[in-house]
Amino acid sequence: MSYSLPIRRQPLTGLLITLLCLSHTLIAWAESPSLPLEQSQPLTRQQLELARTNIGQETALDATQKAKIHEFLEQADNWLGQADMVRGEISRLQKQIRDAPQVIQDLRANLDHDSDADKALEDFIQSSDLAALEIRISKEELNLAQTRDNQKTQLEELSTLLAGSKQITREIAIRTDSLAQIQSDIEVLPQNELKQIRQARLMSLQARKAIREAEFDLLTLRLGNLSLLTNLSQAQRDATIAHVSQLQSSLKRLNQAAAEIREDQAKQARQAAELLEQETTNLPLPLQNIAQENAKTRSELEQLVYWEKRVLQQLTTAKGNLEQLQSDFEHSKQRVEVVGRSEAIGKMLSRRHAALPSLRSYRRSSAKRKYEINKATDRQIEIEELLLERGSLSDHVETVTRSILEDLSGQEKQHPQKQAFSLAEARRETLNELQKAYGRYIGQLTSLDLAERQLLNISESYIDFINDQLLWVSSSSVSQVFSPSRLASGIGWLVSPAHWQEVGADLITTSRHKVHFAFMLLFIFLFVVWKQPFARLQIPNLARATRKISTDSIRLTLKALFYTLVKVMALPVVMIGTGLLLRSQPTAAPFTLAMATSLITVGITLTAALMLYQLCLPEGVGTRHLRWNNKVCRSLAQELRWAIPVGAPFRFLIALGAGDSLPVDALVISSTATIVLMIVFIVFTYRLLRKQGSLMISWNSINPNALLLQLHFLWFPFLILIGVGLIFSPGLGYMTLTLSLLDHVESTIWFFIGLFTLRELLLRYLYIAERRLRYQNALQRRDELRAQREQEHQQIEDESSVITTEIPELNFDALSEQAKRLVRFGYLLGSVIGAWLIWSDLLPALDFLDNIQLPINTSEMVDGIVTETPLTLRDIIIGIVILIVTFLAAKNLPGVLEITLLQRLPLESGARYALTTLLQYFIAGIGLIIAFSLIGFQWSNIQWLVAALGVGLGFGLQEIVANFVSGIILLFERPIRVGDVVTLDSTTGVVSRIRIRATTITNYDKQELLIPNKEFITGRVINWTLTDKVNRIIINVGVAYGTDVNKAMELMIAAAHENDNVLQDPKPVATFEAFGDSALTLLLRAYLGSMDNRLATITALHTAINDKFSKAGIEIPFPQRDLHVINSSPPDITINTPTDPR
Repeated sequence: MSYSLPIRRQPLTGLLITLLCLSHTLIAWAESPSLPLEQSQPLTRQQLELARTNIGQETALDATQKAKIHEFLEQADNWLGQADMVRGEISRLQKQIRDAPQVIQDLRANLDHDSDADKALEDFIQSSDLAALEIRISKEELNLAQTRDNQKTQLEELSTLLAGSKQITREIAIRTDSLAQIQSDIEVLPQNELKQIRQARLMSLQARKAIREAEFDLLTLRLGNLSLLTNLSQAQRDATIAHVSQLQSSLKRLNQAAAEIREDQAKQARQAAELLEQETTNLPLPLQNIAQENAKTRSELEQLVYWEKRVLQQLTTAKGNLEQLQSDFEHSKQRVEVVGRSEAIGKMLSRRHAALPSLRSYRRSSAKRKYEINKATDRQIEIEELLLERGSLSDHVETVTRSILEDLSGQEKQHPQKQAFSLAEARRETLNELQKAYGRYIGQLTSLDLAERQLLNISESYIDFINDQLLWVSSSSVSQVFSPSRLASGIGWLVSPAHWQEVGADLITTSRHKVHFAFMLLFIFLFVVWKQPFARLQIPNLARATRKISTDSIRLTLKALFYTLVKVMALPVVMIGTGLLLRSQPTAAPFTLAMATSLITVGITLTAALMLYQLCLPEGVGTRHLRWNNKVCRSLAQELRWAIPVGAPFRFLIALGAGDSLPVDALVISSTATIVLMIVFIVFTYRLLRKQGSLMISWNSINPNALLLQLHFLWFPFLILIGVGLIFSPGLGYMTLTLSLLDHVESTIWFFIGLFTLRELLLRYLYIAERRLRYQNALQRRDELRAQREQEHQQIEDESSVITTEIPELNFDALSEQAKRLVRFGYLLGSVIGAWLIWSDLLPALDFLDNIQLPINTSEMVDGIVTETPLTLRDIIIGIVILIVTFLAAKNLPGVLEITLLQRLPLESGARYALTTLLQYFIAGIGLIIAFSLIGFQWSNIQWLVAALGVGLGFGLQEIVANFVSGIILLFERPIRVGDVVTLDSTTGVVSRIRIRATTITNYDKQELLIPNKEFITGRVINWTLTDKVNRIIINVGVAYGTDVNKAMELMIAAAHENDNVLQDPKPVATFEAFGDSALTLLLRAYLGSMDNRLATITALHTAINDKFSKAGIEIPFPQRDLHVINSSPPDITINTPTDPR
């Protein structure tokens, strides 16, 4: 029995038992159909290492199977490591919970115990010199930075805890669902896998289950002790805030003490320098100069220390404001997240907005500080150069005292040399101190600039956050908005003489400080006023010049637009210029800044409205140049004539009352003006766009099937409802939303008007280009016909019935339609993009596109683990839009380039065709790549598809691919071009098109032959016009025997010389070729410059030779034949004599 074994043999028994269990595990891993690791048993790292060892020793598995097993084991290892980290976090949290009550008590007890630290600090200051203080300041700054980092972390943790149990409960639910899914996967492991792979999969799932269980335990522990953890975090926050405050106070006191020491030292040094200067009045002049320079430098140093102290105070204040603003910003975001949008939150955010610092003042200070930094840097460099120029003290003293010591003896020279050496040494020490002081000063200025930049950035983010929240929060009631007392107070604020005196004073001050800018604005105003009479005369003249093809040009339209702008810009220049001047004043009053913003806003709006009015006048750009309908323009101009002077003042009041840092009563002015302006807008819209209005009737007569006309019942009430909504929204307290909507509606209207005008300008440019090309083509045809009539008196065969080498004429209608389609699509795309950019900040609900996840995933590597990232609906929509844009651009852009650009370049027709075709392929390829990458198609996802396509292309589609590749080669290498005359096998014709698969050739019978592109690469092709268009024709003529052959050949050469299409170099040649059966064979070889009119030239030469031979009596014989009749017997001939009828 085992209990009777000696004690010394028990270790050997344990070893045998361990080896037996290990061998049993190894056998089970390799052979047992059951899994050695129970599904409910937690996974350990020993089991994982054992599995890795066994897999490495396994010989029955191939490389792919081992790789898959190793992938599961690596995932299990990573998840076990993460589970250990979470368990460590649980242990730390449990300890924190146990110690929390005592920690909270200690933290709260130590909040006010800082008197000892203050006393110790004062003792240190009293007993330390400047160097020790500077070392202590550096340590305190580092300690403060670390404490602030800890404070930020604590605030983030406290924010998470203050969010309550909602987020933690959601996370617990997610972990619960994940554990249920993992358990389901464990229970239904695939049985068709190898045992080893199934075992590795089980390990991976159990490791994943382990980390989810650990996360579940951590979240449950946090949820159960949420109140205690919140109290602990609040206590830590309060203690950290107290510590930060103490560090700031200590640092401020240390800096103040150091500044006082520096100031005292500088003052004492300056007094000593002044005393030394007085003592050296009896010394030689060079020594007096050194003393005077030293005194000036000491005075500069004292002044610099003073400014350094002021900058240090500003830096301390800026850092304090920055910390306060950051804390306030984080607190406001937390309150909004916890409480949500409410009237109380709206009032709180309104107060925060009113209390925010002026961003404009910070921008002015930043610009001024850059100048100060540059100035101080220049002075520091100047001091450095001064020190380098004077070299060593002995050399400097020798240079200074050379003129003094010339008349002195040896003993007399010693005293001036010592005095000079003492003064020069003091001078050098003063310069060194000044240089160090400038270094500190520049560093403090840079730190101040950085702090204020951060303050500016956070303020801008805070303002954007507040504006986004206030859009949907009511800040006042109807009675408050329409209170008579507040309205009277607002009117009093508006007409206050003190405010207008401030505006005048600020305008005068700014004009004095910015003289160049004021004179530039004055020059622009005088130029506009001077040019207005000339502009009024030129606009009708330019309109008349557009009626003729020979004088019409897009430059006329651009000039007319410029003169129209000059015509309307007198008042807007005054308003915008005055606004810019007032806004550039750093110390401008809030009313002045609001006035500046109002003037700029209304000036821009007035410019756009007056430009639209001028475009619609009878001689305006819209009616004459852009060919807008006269009745539509007349109706629009008639309504604008009263709407502009009525609406502009109220738009000014709206912008004025909505300025920053203004009293609340100013919003009453803005609200009232908004209501009146919306009434004007409703009346204007109804009079202009109602169904029975003159504009809609005229539009209906022009294009009754227009989509906007068919949808009039939708968009017309919508425009009216916009005005009605903006009337009632101020009364309900949504003034911020009202002002924002008003700005967006106005921006949208002017954007669409500007985009529509730009579209019309592009269409006019294309129309002019097409019109000019048609005109030039007609002139060219007329010149060609005129030259043809002069050269040829007779034409036997019509040239239109034979093939020519000219490229077929441009299809202007097709090109124009392509261009118009592209411009219209660009207008549509620009409208969608512009509307989205204008309204996207007011439509946060549309961000749901990013939250809609589709059942399509892309693989990404995160922390060494392959994770699946779902696509969103936004990605799909953007990808589809890019595909549509790619299709339209690839289809229409070549036609636009043909009309606008390529026709103007010195390119042959074939080169232009190759460029446009390659551009189509390039656009299509780039668009497909971008679209597919956005949609989520990655190489790792589609490589199997590419491999399958490669196999398919290698067999069934090889001809198509070969033709496609051959087409690309033809376009790049260009062995044949559009317009070339080629011969392929027995087919001769002109290349008319080169497509992706086949090339089209038009033969002599006007038949279009589709030749696969592969034939031009692998076959033998004759290109008559590739590099040299010169070609030879041969005229074969037979003359009768006995004819003077030399004379006949002279006549043939003369006929060739008389034809203008025959080249004189190489010269035409006539030869006597052979003795024929019936004639003497003569050949005329002549050369033509091109394939144009080849058949007509052959016909003309035949006709000329025939005429010359006829006049010279040279005969062209008929064929002669000798007939021989052979019979085997003599022929039987019978002669019948007719009988006499009598």
